[in-house]
Amino acid sequence: MPLRIYSAIVTGNLAYRGPEDVDALDGLDNARKRMEILEPVVKEAYSKIKDHEAKHPPSSTMGVQRIFLAPEYYFSRQRYKDARFFSEPVRGWILTRLKALSRACPDMLIIPGTVLWASQALTRPTFVQEAAEKRGLSKKDAFKEAVLVAELKNKPRMNAMINSLSAGKEDWQYSKSATPAKNLLVPYAIPPSVKGSKPTQAFALNPLRLLGPKPMPINVAFNTAYVLLGSKVLEYHKTGNYQEVKGEVRPLVYFSGGVKGIFTLGGLRYGLEICMDHATGVLADPSNPNRKPVDIHLIVSSFVDFKNSDATVILHSSTQKPGLITYKDGSTHDARTTPVLAQSGVTKADEFKSKESTVTVLNVPNLSSSGTLLEGITLHEPDQWTA
Repeated sequence: MPLRIYSAIVTGNLAYRGPEDVDALDGLDNARKRMEILEPVVKEAYSKIKDHEAKHPPSSTMGVQRIFLAPEYYFSRQRYKDARFFSEPVRGWILTRLKALSRACPDMLIIPGTVLWASQALTRPTFVQEAAEKRGLSKKDAFKEAVLVAELKNKPRMNAMINSLSAGKEDWQYSKSATPAKNLLVPYAIPPSVKGSKPTQAFALNPLRLLGPKPMPINVAFNTAYVLLGSKVLEYHKTGNYQEVKGEVRPLVYFSGGVKGIFTLGGLRYGLEICMDHATGVLADPSNPNRKPVDIHLIVSSFVDFKNSDATVILHSSTQKPGLITYKDGSTHDARTTPVLAQSGVTKADEFKSKESTVTVLNVPNLSSSGTLLEGITLHEPDQWTA
C-alpha cells in the first residue's frame, strides 16, 4: 500500500523574524512569546495540508502521514546570551501549551524543535536521611537509605533502554562515553539481551557524589525534543554535547540522553536525531551489528551537515538554509541542510508555502502505514530527580 507524506518544515531562525527581540525577554515571558510565534505557524500548515487533501484526496489504498518540524533550540530562555535553559516550571508550561496545540491538530506529528531546560538533582539531598533518622535509624543506616533512594530515582531513566535490550532491540541503546562530568556519573551494567550479544553500559548520576555529610546538589541541563500526536507525547533527550552549557552563568551539568530516538507511528519506524547526534552517527552507529534502518529519518538542528542515511525519506529542519556559508576568515562551506531527501522511487507530488514553513507532498510507493498509534522513546518524569 503506498504512502503519502506531508512534511511542513521550518528553515531558519523562526523566533528571530519579527521586530521584537525575543532574547530581551526572560523566563515565562520568553517562552510565551515563542509560543505565540509557533502556534499560528503550526495551525496554518495543518490547515493548508487539510485543504490540499480535500482537493487531492488520496486513494482508498493510500496511507497518509503529516509531519511538522522546527529547528533545534527553538525554546531557549535566552538563546544568544548566557542563560539559555528554562526552569522546570517553565518547561512544564511549555509542554502544557504544546499538548493543547497538538490536540488542535490531532492527526499531525509535531516536533517543535527542542526545549532547553534544567532541573536541580536532589534538591534536598538530606531529606531522606532526616526522615530515616526520625524513624530511629542510625546516621550510617539513614545515609545508606538515602543512597538507595537516589539510585532508585535515577534508574527510571534507564528503564526504556533495559526493557528494549531485554526484548532484543539493541538499536535503542546509545552511550559512547561517560563525559561530561565523569566524576558525577556512575556506569550501570546492562546484561546481554539476546544470545551472542555483548553487555552494554549506560551512565547515570552517582548518588554518592550527591549525598553525604557535604551533599552536592547540582543543576542538570537537558536539550529535549518532544514528539506530539494528538494527546500522546514522547520525549527524546539529545545525546551529543556540543558546548551545550558553555558560558552559562550558573553551574550546570549537561545530561545526555541514553536512548536512541526511535519510535513508531502507524507501524512505520521513525528515527529522530538532534544536531550533533547526526554528526556522531547515533542512528547510523556502525558498532551495532543488529541495527535496523528506520523508514523515516528526522533531523532537527541548529546546523549540522547531512551525512548519510539508509531511510526511505529524510526530513531536516535547520536554522541554516542550504547553500554556501562564508566564514569570518573568508572561507566557504556548502551547508548540506536540504529539508527533504528521499531514496529512489519516492516522488514529489507537490510543494507549497505556508506561514514560515514549506510543505512538501511525497508519494512513497514502498512504505505503508495503518492507524495513528504512536509509541516508543521514554518519558522523563520530573520527580525522578528528587529524593
